[in-house]
Amino acid sequence: MTTGTAGTSNDNSPKKKGWPKGRKRRLLPKDSNAPKGPLSGYMLFMSDQREIIRQTNAGLAFHEITKLTDAYKKFMQKQQKEESPTPPKKPRKEIVEERKEEEEEVRGYPSRPREAELRQLRKSNTDYEEQNAILQKHIESMKCTVDRLESETSQQRSNNAALQQHIETLRRTLTKAFMTLPLPGSQEMPTEESIDSYMVQLHSLIVNNPQQHQNLIQTVRGIVSQLALT
Repeated sequence: MTTGTAGTSNDNSPKKKGWPKGRKRRLLPKDSNAPKGPLSGYMLFMSDQREIIRQTNAGLAFHEITKLTDAYKKFMQKQQKEESPTPPKKPRKEIVEERKEEEEEVRGYPSRPREAELRQLRKSNTDYEEQNAILQKHIESMKCTVDRLESETSQQRSNNAALQQHIETLRRTLTKAFMTLPLPGSQEMPTEESIDSYMVQLHSLIVNNPQQHQNLIQTVRGIVSQLALT
């Protein structure tokens, strides 16, 4: 009973597909008139380079030419691999999002934008953010420059006001000191409005004719010695 049941279960089990064990495949005869397949890129490269090496290195055997051609091809592949830039790796988060969007499109979400459009939008958004960051830096730099210029201008105005006040004080002091000394020749008396021209003319008289104005020089020295210029 047990044997029969086992035999029945083995007969009903699905048979494995494949070539039967022990049976040889029958090879079909080749058709001599059949067209030949196209040469591969490797064979075309070897054929061209073999002809070039044969012309430049006469007397080499066939196997030596083949070795040189194969070495040249390996060198070209290595150089091309070094020159070609390695594409940057995407962040894992971006890869997961792209896969999720692809799965949603496959499941039947026609309203979702395509991957190429999303990539373009992300690239545009990144470009805008970079430009915005650069502009923000320029704006901050300009604000710092404007603040510095305003501070320097305010300081310069304060210095100019102090200098102007000092000049007015000096004019009043000189006018008060020389108010009793008229200019020789014109008998002009100094005022706060004319003290500048008065001092220029007085200096010119003393420098040009010191011998003739000895008394004037002594008087000026006495007045200057009594000035309190602070």
